[in-house]
Amino acid sequence: MGKSYKDSIKALEADIQHANTLALNSPRDENGACLQLRLYFSPAADLFSYLFPWADCKISGALGFLRVFIYMVRVLVNIIVFPIKPFADR
Repeated sequence: MGKSYKDSIKALEADIQHANTLALNSPRDENGACLQLRLYFSPAADLFSYLFPWADCKISGALGFLRVFIYMVRVLVNIIVFPIKPFADR
């Protein structure tokens, strides 16, 4: 049997954290902006995980219960300032 829903979400959160760490250490544009990933859950995501504990995050993502947004953020002295704009969502 595959991963449970909670294990799948934990793995996705770890991947997003790793990608954000890599983005903070990568070269920035002339304004000091870089990309950042964020994970957003629908309010129905908890109900979905309760009803279908065997499902992984691919299914809930396809149903729109969770989304990963890519933001362009400005970083000043390693403190993340407000997002400039959503770059894309997927």
